[in-house]
Amino acid sequence: MGRKFLGGSGEALTVWISVAASTVLIFYGYDQGVFGNVIIGDDFLRTMNHPSTNMQGTMTSVYNLGCFVGAMSTIWTGDIFGRPRQILFGSTIIAIGAVIQAASYGVPQMMVGRVVAGLGTGMNTATAGVWQAETSKMRSRGKLVIIQMANCITGFSISNWLTLGFSFAPGSVAWRFPLAFQIFFTLLLYFLCPFLPDSPRLLIRKGKYGEAREVIAALEGNGATASSPSVKAQFNIIKDILDREHVTTYTWWQLLMGRGPAGVLRRMVLGAWMQAMNQISGINITSYYMSYVFINALNFNELLSRILAAAGSVDYLLFSCLAYFVIERYGRRKIMMSSAAACCTCWIVIAIALSISDTGRGDPYKLAIVAVSFFFVFFASFGMGVLGVPW
Repeated sequence: MGRKFLGGSGEALTVWISVAASTVLIFYGYDQGVFGNVIIGDDFLRTMNHPSTNMQGTMTSVYNLGCFVGAMSTIWTGDIFGRPRQILFGSTIIAIGAVIQAASYGVPQMMVGRVVAGLGTGMNTATAGVWQAETSKMRSRGKLVIIQMANCITGFSISNWLTLGFSFAPGSVAWRFPLAFQIFFTLLLYFLCPFLPDSPRLLIRKGKYGEAREVIAALEGNGATASSPSVKAQFNIIKDILDREHVTTYTWWQLLMGRGPAGVLRRMVLGAWMQAMNQISGINITSYYMSYVFINALNFNELLSRILAAAGSVDYLLFSCLAYFVIERYGRRKIMMSSAAACCTCWIVIAIALSISDTGRGDPYKLAIVAVSFFFVFFASFGMGVLGVPW
């Protein structure tokens, strides 16, 4: 008898792996959105001794440094731990970071907590998508990626609404609880990951052939066993691909200098460019600083800014879900180009509206309405294409 997994086998097992991977992405989206709504709270600013805007930006951005280091570390730790255990390790680190942040009474402590949480987040996000892809059928991968991105925005939306609700709470609980709430997602992953299979591709690469056949059989379902012809065929295909990959190996330097296979190099460059576009499109401004922008650029009060940011997150979530229905129908290239053009147009309109308002050449109230409207259009445009296609 092989090992029993959560959900048993077949489609049910795939669903549970998807639930675990989705929880990681919801976790990531929550972490993206929560701090931007924390730094505008009066009690938080008093506790941190009213840090300058530069220091607020630093507290926010050091999280990304942690994410980078954490993601890069999985190049070495990912194969050692395996996919589920790597996610458990990353989630534990995030929980430690959450405790440090929630207990903070000064900027240095908060920055340490941000970096620690970023380390775990980088590990998780670098692992969950790979694990999902290596345990899913090829025909469903495009839509599964869109579902993952929608889950990320679900977490982002949760953070906006939770911080809005707790903004009415007295004292430091208004910001300490939303930061501590990150631990909830760690606990969910503790209940899921230990009972789910590792990637059969990774198991074969590590020489664990018997375990790999059991996982393939479990994913196949329909009564398949490790000795079933279909399981043996899938095993042989994966092993053959891995063997071919190791016939000729290239260093990272050789690939970057163009000495590797042309197809691999083109895919690397295109993938890196698209991911970079994803990050520099302005989405991090809206993810991390939406409430802050509404308060400081449009002169809205704190409550209205929080409400608009929360409503914007719902808009973002809705259109990221709609991408599920168009990603396979219209193709990646058309969707990416249309989405990018729309995002560009939004930022042009927002910049013009704010510029006219700042120079006193128009009605600030009406121009603020225009800017907010196009922030919402940007969320919709980004969610429909640039969000998911690069992945």
